[in-house]
Amino acid sequence: MLENKRQKQKKLTRKHLIEVAIKQFGENGILKTRTSDIAKAADVSHGTVFAMVDFKNEYFKYSCHPDGTMQSYDEKLNYLTSFIIKTQGIDEKAANFAAKSMMSKLPAWQTEANIL
Repeated sequence: MLENKRQKQKKLTRKHLIEVAIKQFGENGILKTRTSDIAKAADVSHGTVFAMVDFKNEYFKYSCHPDGTMQSYDEKLNYLTSFIIKTQGIDEKAANFAAKSMMSKLPAWQTEANIL
């Protein structure tokens, strides 16, 4: 089924918001990042952010196992690398470097990221 123009724009906006949110989480930490910060950085309305995605719940959802335990550094690195490849279309080496760089700014992963 072909996507119409509105559906394509929605996907592009969501992708942009996720990219901005990841950057904001890396710079400010997940608990200090407000949806209004993401909206401002993405140059969209606050309502658009709420309509597109619940970032903090999705972030936690993808950072934890079903039993609630936290993913290991390697698990998170592999997931984030795959996510970057999928959303940015860059090669694995560059995506892995970008993922490590992002994770090194997150408090939960600073020690592990700096070791590697």
